[in-house]
Amino acid sequence: MAKILFLIISAISLVSGIHATELNVDGSFKIKPYSQKQLSDLELLSRDINDIHKKILELLPYMNKEKKINNNQYLKETSALKDIQRPYNIQFMINENFAVGLNLEKGSDPKAATSIKLESMRFTRRRSRLGKYSGEDTTIQEIINTSAGKVGYDGIELRIKRTRESGVEEKKYTLLNMVDPKERVKLVRSYRDSIDAAMRYMDKIIESAEDQELIEAAKTIRELR
Repeated sequence: MAKILFLIISAISLVSGIHATELNVDGSFKIKPYSQKQLSDLELLSRDINDIHKKILELLPYMNKEKKINNNQYLKETSALKDIQRPYNIQFMINENFAVGLNLEKGSDPKAATSIKLESMRFTRRRSRLGKYSGEDTTIQEIINTSAGKVGYDGIELRIKRTRESGVEEKKYTLLNMVDPKERVKLVRSYRDSIDAAMRYMDKIIESAEDQELIEAAKTIRELR
C-alpha cells in the first residue's frame, strides 16, 4: 500500500513538474515552439499570402473606378442563408462578408491614377438565432489581418464575440497568445484560404463586367450594318 501511495505521489509530482515548466513567471502558459514541418508550412503559406495580396491590389483599381470603395474600404456581402439545427428545428441566420481596408492617395494631378495601398483584411461570419421568443443568441467570428500591407502573416488574429441572455463573452486569439502551434498554423491557413476566396470572388465580378461590355460592344457593332 505504501509503495502504491509512493508511486501515486511520484506521478503527481512528475505531472506538477511538467506543468510548472510550461508556465511563465506571471502564471500564463508558455507558447509551444513550431516543429520544423510547421515552419516549412508557414513559409509556404506566407508566400501564398503575399502573392494573393498582390493580386487583390491589382483588382482594386477597377473597384475604385466603379465607385465600389467607400470610406477607404471595399466591403462585400458574400452569403446569407438559414441554418436549421436538428432535431429541435432551431433556426439561425448566417451572414458572411469580407472587407478590404485601404489607404487611398490621390496626387495633385486630377488625371493621375489614385494610389491604392492595402492595409487590412477582415472576414466576418455572423450567426444569429431566429424567432421572436427564442432569446438572444448571436456569435460573431472574425479573422482579421491588421497588417495586410506588410510581408508575412504576423497581423493575423481571430476574434469571437458571443451574445446570449446571460451576457457577452469576447475572446481574441493571436499568433502570440495561442499555445498550440498546430492551431496557429491552422489560423494562418484559414486566412490564406479566405483571402484566396475573396480574390476569386472579386475577379469573378470583374470578369462578368468585362463579358457584359463585350456583349454590348458586339451588339452595337452589329447594329451599324
